[in-house]
Amino acid sequence: MKTILCIDDTVDHLNFYKDILSNDFKVITLSNSLETKHYIEKFSPDLILLDLYMPFKSGFQVLEELRFSSEVPIIVISSSIEDEAIENAFELGAIDFIGRQMSEKEILVRLKARLKSRPKEIEYLDYVLDMGKSSLKFNDEEVDLTPNEYKVIFHTFTNNGLISKSDLYTRAWPNQVFTDKTLNTHLTNLRKKLNGISSRVIIKRDGNIQFLKN
Repeated sequence: MKTILCIDDTVDHLNFYKDILSNDFKVITLSNSLETKHYIEKFSPDLILLDLYMPFKSGFQVLEELRFSSEVPIIVISSSIEDEAIENAFELGAIDFIGRQMSEKEILVRLKARLKSRPKEIEYLDYVLDMGKSSLKFNDEEVDLTPNEYKVIFHTFTNNGLISKSDLYTRAWPNQVFTDKTLNTHLTNLRKKLNGISSRVIIKRDGNIQFLKN
């Protein structure tokens, strides 16, 4: 059963989502958005339902924070249907929007569609990439990666082991300025950490980054 993390500062809203989703999913609720990262690490959710307007840390701030540290898909929730707010949420990485006026059936259909056939783990070479926990394991031992190193691994592994530098910059750091020197430093550090395949991490003359299978 897939796990959904619902984040909303209103307990009644959390109870509503738990009531309508519990038959199909394992539902974890969180009313304090400051604990989002801790809950992701603890429960490894397959999807996050995120309220946009909360005290202490808004949904927009949570999206901004997670876009560089987690690959868990996020659907935002709001009673507001302002185009600008929805557009901002999508620009920050949300994959869908749920309005509070939507029917229970429509909410379920949207969630099931988003979760359909989404793998939680990817095996590549001798490594297992856990997208829920944003972690990498080798022979059941977790590899200690920085957030940026994880992004290099994630986007390369999910692209069948080959990605251009320009695509990597666009996908992993869309609003950040990265130089080739910085990326090369991350790749050098990755080679040291990837014991079994360090010799297979190469930068080709055309600028592509490749993890060789053989």
